Amino acid sequence: RTRMTEEINSYPIKNKYYKHIWYVLIFPAYLIAFFILEKLIPNDFPTDKMFLSHIPLDDKIPFCEYFAIPYSLWYPALAAIGIYLIFRDAKGFKKYMIYIGATFFTMIFICAIFPNYQDMRPDITGKENIFCFMMKRIYTADTYTNVLPSAHVFGAMAIDFAVIDCKSLRKHKWLLAAAIVLGVLICVSTVFVKQHSILDIFAAIPLGFIWWAIIYKGIFKKKKTA
Repeated sequence: RTRMTEEINSYPIKNKYYKHIWYVLIFPAYLIAFFILEKLIPNDFPTDKMFLSHIPLDDKIPFCEYFAIPYSLWYPALAAIGIYLIFRDAKGFKKYMIYIGATFFTMIFICAIFPNYQDMRPDITGKENIFCFMMKRIYTADTYTNVLPSAHVFGAMAIDFAVIDCKSLRKHKWLLAAAIVLGVLICVSTVFVKQHSILDIFAAIPLGFIWWAIIYKGIFKKKKTA
């Protein structure tokens, strides 16, 4: 029975096990909540009623438009891991989506009760390279409010934890190393493209590990066999 359960979990779609797919609804639920948050705390929200996420260390970090690449890879990487887990690891997909929901909604909650913003975006109007073009699109899509803690950092941690947890992924050492490197680059990119203060990273990392312990080591803790 244990072997059969493992087989179904490893090839859920092949074995017509679809229940885990409903967990994907966590993501649109987050997007709706974030949209509401952005409406409640828009760009023209009085800054004197918001916390400025900015520390002196931020001023020593230069703007580097090349980091638009790892910053943007966050989106397809999140989707790619989710799609793989849907088809190959039902339990892993549940953990992945619950982790994303827990961390992302933590960000929503913190920003709702503790409005915050950052003021570090450079003027790149005159620059016409492809990376600055990407940054202009990023600045348009992502506002400079609701930045603490960083959802990008939470997402990067979600990707790494999912790869580390999934047997069929972590057995490929190169893939595991690539996921960790990408996760680090995504986190670092947030400060180099001036979308986040390093304070946003410092706030997200411990919260991300707390939720990892609760979800991966608590809720889904493997039962020891006698």
